[in-house]
Amino acid sequence: MVNFEWDEVKNAENQEKHGIAFEYVETVLVSGNVEFKYDDEHSMLDEHRFLATVMTKDYGEIVVSIVDIDEDTTRIISARKK
Repeated sequence: MVNFEWDEVKNAENQEKHGIAFEYVETVLVSGNVEFKYDDEHSMLDEHRFLATVMTKDYGEIVVSIVDIDEDTTRIISARKK
């Protein structure tokens, strides 16, 4: 079971900018129908980011930027319509 976390300020900013709440993103990421891709552009030596693409019923296809904090915790960074 993966635990998700996020910054509440970033969540509010994401909702304002892209109209998608991280609480919603959490529910679709556990659906199992997610494609992950390493994010070369935004990864750093000590932080490996991934882009998760998932089809949703509410927004169509969305792209979610995530980073694994540890083996049990994933941080949601942003979410937008593709």
